[in-house]
Amino acid sequence: TTTSTTTSTTTSTTTRKNKKGTIYITASSSFLAVALVLVLLFQEVPVVQCLVSTPAGAPAPPPRIRALQQVSSEPLAFLIDDFCDASTCAALEQNSQEARLHFATLVAGELFAGQWGKHDGLRYNLSQSSDVNNNSNNINTNSSNGPETELRRSGQCAEGLHVDTNNGTPFRSVTAILYLNDLPSECGAATVFPLADAKSTDPRLLASKRLLMDEICHTRGSAYYLEAKEDNNGDGDGDGDGDGDHSNGNALLTPLQQADAALLESVASTAANGQGLRIQPQAGRLLLFFSRMDNGEIDPRSWHGGERLVPLESTATTTVVDKKIMTLFKEVSYGTTPDHPLSFGNGNDNLEKYLSYQVAEQRRSLRALAEAHAPFFAQ
Repeated sequence: TTTSTTTSTTTSTTTRKNKKGTIYITASSSFLAVALVLVLLFQEVPVVQCLVSTPAGAPAPPPRIRALQQVSSEPLAFLIDDFCDASTCAALEQNSQEARLHFATLVAGELFAGQWGKHDGLRYNLSQSSDVNNNSNNINTNSSNGPETELRRSGQCAEGLHVDTNNGTPFRSVTAILYLNDLPSECGAATVFPLADAKSTDPRLLASKRLLMDEICHTRGSAYYLEAKEDNNGDGDGDGDGDGDHSNGNALLTPLQQADAALLESVASTAANGQGLRIQPQAGRLLLFFSRMDNGEIDPRSWHGGERLVPLESTATTTVVDKKIMTLFKEVSYGTTPDHPLSFGNGNDNLEKYLSYQVAEQRRSLRALAEAHAPFFAQ
């Protein structure tokens, strides 16, 4: 069963590269030399530190520095491996309120200069390879929605593709996904962005733009204004039935819109073959990506989804596997600072212009941080 919980947030030595390419530093007799190198490297750029849980009575471990790596330009996306340690991931799996607050506070403080929106939201999600939507044999082949039925049977992403401004959340701008457990690539389960860095003439990108023009943000869902209007039960899918399933909404799409949605899903598997962007779950890994561009408009290359989760099989047994993630959705919020732009809706700014001030600054800041950390990933 897929489970999700959403709340609003209202916090001896070695310097070496691990197999994933992340530099980490622990204290030792050569710490001062390492610290001097770091000062020269980072200067005015802040460093990102790992969230570490310490058992009661145990000495606090030394701080570990994590490097931010840009992995895509369009959509703008970044990775930090080992952002949280194993004990913190375990606490988040238990939905610990203290761990949730620590995680949200760390992301805001280390990566977004303390920016905190009153509608920022946290969601814990557990999915299993035994879930109905991960089994292509459970799809009703008698459905009258031909293209939709076929893409659900063969699609790489069991729940389709979406952009994170769906479900009536137009102020949402950036998403932080923390993976809480390891999953090998043969189990699928990766987060895929099939349109990452797609060329401007790519037919898939043109389909994406047409759907967004029609305010459609989910290949299995309805138009944004319908979702916002009809989602009266709080499950977030916009169809009013309380099950969190977007698939029913496709009945509200026109044949052309369904064809565009099917085109996007038909190419989702290309990310597994080296096209687009594919991020494999690894415990403690943080994925950051923007749904909006510098100008505040929705990035048409930010469609993404979770790959179908496949059980581990051997000659004797089939093992059900779990995927566990904690997601922080950040929204544009200017608070009460005197220099923030005029409020949206007073006739001076459209929505995109209003959002662009903060979005552009956050994007610039993270690009600068990743550039400063680039030497850590040099061969």
